[in-house]
This record gives sequence, C-alpha cells and structure tokens, in this order.
Amino acid sequence: MAVLVVWYAAAALGAPDRLLAGFDLLATMRGFAIAWIVASLLRRDLLGAILALLALQVILHSSFAVAQGVTGRPIGAGWFGGLDELLGEPLAGRGLVRRPAGLFTHPITYAGALLITLPLLLAGLSKQRGVMMRMLLLAALALGGVGLVLSLSRGVWISMVVAMGVLGAIALRRRLLSSRQIRMILIGGFAVVLVFGAAFGSRIYDRFTKSDASNLDSRLGMNAIALRMIAANPVFGTGPNNYALNLPHYDVKGFMDDYPAPVHNLYLLEAAEAGIPGLLLFVALMGAILMAAMRRLPHMHDRELQWIVAALVAGLIGILFAQISDFSFRLEPLRSMIWLEVGLLFGVLQVDRIPRVAGHRAATG
Repeated sequence: MAVLVVWYAAAALGAPDRLLAGFDLLATMRGFAIAWIVASLLRRDLLGAILALLALQVILHSSFAVAQGVTGRPIGAGWFGGLDELLGEPLAGRGLVRRPAGLFTHPITYAGALLITLPLLLAGLSKQRGVMMRMLLLAALALGGVGLVLSLSRGVWISMVVAMGVLGAIALRRRLLSSRQIRMILIGGFAVVLVFGAAFGSRIYDRFTKSDASNLDSRLGMNAIALRMIAANPVFGTGPNNYALNLPHYDVKGFMDDYPAPVHNLYLLEAAEAGIPGLLLFVALMGAILMAAMRRLPHMHDRELQWIVAALVAGLIGILFAQISDFSFRLEPLRSMIWLEVGLLFGVLQVDRIPRVAGHRAATG
C-alpha cells in the first residue's frame, strides 16, 4: 500500500488538476486507515454486534429499495445526496423499469454493498445459535436478495454467483460443512431458487435478454477511449481522479460528449490514471490481501472465524470481479465499506491467533 500511495503521488504531479489528484490520494490513504483501525480494535466478542449492525444496515437500505421498486418513486433517495428520480432501464416489452438504490446514491453502489455484505451474513448464519440473531440475519438475507434483484445490476448478479461459489468452494475445501449441513443447504438453496424464480424470473431474464443493445456498445466505446489514454501515458497515466478532464483529448469521435463518465472498468481506469505500474501495484495489493487470508485459513482453529474469513475473501473476490464492468470500488461509501471489510479480515486473522498465543504462554509458564 505504501508503494502504491507513493506511485499515486508521483502520478499526481503531472495531473492537469492536482487538487483532484490529491483528493483521490487522500481517499486511498483514508481507506487504508479505516482498515488499520478496524483490524487493530477488533475483539472476538464484537463479531456478533458487527454482524447485527451489518444486517440492520442491509434491512434499512433494502426496505427503502423495495418501497422504491414497488412504487417507482425515489422514497428517501435524496436524503444523502442521491438522485431526485430513480434511474430507469428500458426493457423491451416492459418499458422503462425503475432501479432502486435504497439510501445509496446509485443502484450499482447499493448492489455492490450487498455483494460484499450478504456472504458475510450468510456465514454468520451458519454459526449463530440465538433465535433473534438468526431471524435478523435471515430477514437481512431475504430483503437484501430482493433488493439485489430489483437493482437490475447484471454485473453484480454474476459477481454474486462468483462470490457464493468461492464461499462454497472454501467451505468444502476446509470441511466447514457436515454432510447434514450440505443436505440442508441444497434443499434450502433449491427452495430459494424456486421462490425467487417464481417472483422475479421473468424480470431477471428480461434484464439479460431485452436490455438496450447500446449499453454494450457504450461500454466497448469507453474501453477503447481508455486504451488510447493508456497507450499515450503508459507509465504515470493522466493523474489520479483526472480521467474525466483528459477524456476530450482521447475521445476522437465525440463518443462521450453527452456522458463524460469514467470508463466502466476499474482496471482500465487504474491504468489510465496511474499508468500500467499503478495498475500492477493495485492488483498486487489486492492479491496480497487475499493470499494472506488464504495462507492463514488452513491454520485457524476457530471454525466460526474460518467461516468469517471465507466469507470476507468471497465478498472481496466478488467485488473485484464486478469491477471488470464497473468502477464502484472508487465510489463512496462503498470504498469505505470495502476497506472496513479488509480491516475485519485482518482483525479476525489476528483474533484467531490470540487463544493459541495465550495457551502457549500458559503451557510454558
């Protein structure tokens, strides 16, 4: 992270707007500070409260999202700087379908928050014994699932499948599930698919098959502009947070005149703003975080904490996969939430060490 920050600072020196570049640099450092503080302060007895707060957050946002989806009105959407009108997605045969965002500013940011949170709540459900806590987690998972469907975020839908696949693979690999639990999950999963399929199957199918074809064309056009930008500035890029300012110089066909947005691909955006070395450093940082967790996971002795680590890894892989067609990793409050989960990940890994260290000291006198 230190090397990445230094590289961002070097790239910022050549940015057209150094103030914008400095803001992004500070936001990166702030994210790391969030992770550091959470990891340093985490205690084993706080995990239940953290899961409860995350569940309540999902319930709060998803309740507003469901209300927005049912009414088509931006209920609560403008309270924290969101849009005054819900975004709409034209679907052939359905007309304009409104996309709720809860109390977030955009449906994709809302969906991204669900992507990194729902696997964690599911992992918590596997080990929580209290009836009230289990009901709270179940309510959050149900409402969050409905909100995720209503968001119409195809990239996040696919990424959620990836995240849940990773969580299941880790659970099977580390033998976190008994044969009875596997049977229950299969039965429960089949029931959930039936219920959601009956309620939302046609909406999901229409989103994949009847969306405006120009959406894909616009993404490909954005990628082409970003690649030209990278080719012209391969080492230091155009400066952090300066993509939109440099866009007119590389949009040779005026493709983005009406919509001067960053490329919807985090990795191309990183390379365009901080050069190819900046992209490689970012990927290396994310890879190091995931590898640290996966190396430590086989040696953990607390099964509940193993579930939490597996879910956090799955959520991070899911959100990183989603960034192939998105850049919400760079948007608040999702950026802070991602780094909070990174802090939780390292905090849990550290908490798992404490009993072993204490036991070793007791044994050696």
